Amino acid sequence: MKKITTISLATAVSLLAGCSSSSDGIKNTDPRYYPQNLEEFSLEPYREASELLSTSELKGTWVGVRELIYTDANSSGYDYKRYESRLEFLIIRDGSDSDSGYEIASCNAGGFLDIRSFSSSNVATVGLGTFNRDSDNVLTQTVFDEPVATGVSLTTRVEYIRLREATSAVGTMQWDWESVDDPVTNQNIFCAAIHHLEKEDDAPDGTGYKIALATTGEKDAVLQISDTSYPFTALDVYFNDEINALAHRAENVSDEIVLNIAEETDNGFQVNFSIFSSDTNDDTVVGSFNVNVDF
Repeated sequence: MKKITTISLATAVSLLAGCSSSSDGIKNTDPRYYPQNLEEFSLEPYREASELLSTSELKGTWVGVRELIYTDANSSGYDYKRYESRLEFLIIRDGSDSDSGYEIASCNAGGFLDIRSFSSSNVATVGLGTFNRDSDNVLTQTVFDEPVATGVSLTTRVEYIRLREATSAVGTMQWDWESVDDPVTNQNIFCAAIHHLEKEDDAPDGTGYKIALATTGEKDAVLQISDTSYPFTALDVYFNDEINALAHRAENVSDEIVLNIAEETDNGFQVNFSIFSSDTNDDTVVGSFNVNVDF
C-alpha cells in the first residue's frame, strides 16, 4: 500500500475568501482565511490511473477530495472559521430504476441515490445536487454559504475523478451490539470518506479525524463519527443500524466514544470504533471496517 499523500490547499482557500496573500499582506497563518494544522488531501496520487480510463463512461469507482469551510458568525469580532479536508471513495453503477440508468452511492444517506440525468457537461443527482462535468470526465461542485445552523454556514468544493472500472464494494464493515446475540459481519461499503480536521498544537497523536460511510444491502447502516466536538454541528456521532433497528446519536464527542484510525494510505483506511453510550442509547456497540481500493 502507498502512503497517503497530502498537500496544502491554501491557494484554493484564498480564492474562496476572495483575497491573495501577495496583494494584501495576509499570511497563511491567519485563521480568518487559512486552515491551521490541517493535513489536506490531494488527488495527485490517483490521476495517472484515472487518465488511463475512458472519459465518456460514468460507471466505476470514483475518488474525490472535498474541502469544507464552516463559518460561524455568532462570535464577536471576525467570523470564526473551521476547516476540514475529506477523501472519499464511491461507486457509480447501473441503476434500473433511475431515469438515466445510473445510480450513485451516498455516504451520508446510505444506499444508492438516482442519477436523474447526465450529459457531457453535467451530472444531476437526486440528493447530491448537480455536478459539472468536463471533457476529461472530472466532476466538480461548489456550494457557497449553505446554512447548517443558526449563524453558521458551510462552503464546500469537491472534485471527483474516475479511478477504476470496477463497481464492486470499496470495503466491508462489521459490528457487535452488547444486547444482540449475533454480530453483524461482512457488510459491503460502497461509499466511504475520511476527514482530516484542524488540530490544536497540543492535540494527541492519532486524533483529528472524522468518518462518514454507509453499508448497502437488504438493510443499510450509516456511520458518522468524529473524535472532535464541533459546537455548531447538530451531531458529532451518528450510527443508524437498520439491520438491528438500533441507533446512537450524540451532539458532542465524549469519553464514551472511541475512534481509532489503525491504518491510512492512498488505497484506503482501516478503522476501529466503540460507542459505549450516547445521548439516545446506553447499548454498547463495537465495530471495525476496512476500505481498500486497488488501482
